[in-house]
Amino acid sequence: MIFVKVKLSNDNVFIKYDYLLKMDNVIDLYCYHKYHHNKIITDGVENMLESREWLNFIYPEKTSLADHSRSFIGNAIIKSIKNDKSLFQAIDRFSDGVFKDQLKTIEKYGRIYIQQSGSYFPKHVDTIEYGEIIESDTYTWPKQIRVIQWPNGEHYYAKIGDIDVVWEGEQKWSCKSEALEKAQIFLNTMDDE
Repeated sequence: MIFVKVKLSNDNVFIKYDYLLKMDNVIDLYCYHKYHHNKIITDGVENMLESREWLNFIYPEKTSLADHSRSFIGNAIIKSIKNDKSLFQAIDRFSDGVFKDQLKTIEKYGRIYIQQSGSYFPKHVDTIEYGEIIESDTYTWPKQIRVIQWPNGEHYYAKIGDIDVVWEGEQKWSCKSEALEKAQIFLNTMDDE
C-alpha cells in the first residue's frame, strides 16, 4: 500500500489532505475491500445500531432526531434499508455499490485517493502529491497530528488520525503550540503500546 499527502487546487485555493491511500488497480482495490473496508462498514453499522437515527427508523413515533450519529455509512445504510428486504441486503448493496463506483473511478481517472474514514475521490488535473510517500504492508494509516480550531473558536483540539487527543483529562487547549505539544506526548505513548 502507498500512502501519500495530497493537495487539491481550486481557483488558487488549496485543500490539503494528510496521508491518503493511493489506489490505481483492481487487485489492490479488491484487497482493500476484503481486508479493510469491510471493517469500516462493520463499525458504521455498529454505530448506526446504537444511534438515535436507528431508533427513529424503527420507532418513528417515539423518538426525535435531536441527537445525530456521526456515521455517514450508518446513515446511508438506513436510507437504503427502505428499498431492501433486510439490513443484510442493504449492507451488501451499499458495500458493493462503493466498490463498483471506486472501480469505475479508477478506470476513468487512473487512480483514487482513499481517506481513513473510507471516503474517496479521483485524481483530478489539479491534484498534487507532496511530501513523504509511505509504503506499508498493512492498511494502517500513518499517525499524523492535526491541530483544529473551530471557526470563531477560542480553543485548540488535537487529533492523531481519527483519534481525539485527551491528555491528563484535557481535550482542549488555549494555544496551538500547547495542543501540538500534548498531541506529541500522546503520540509517544501510542507508540509505546
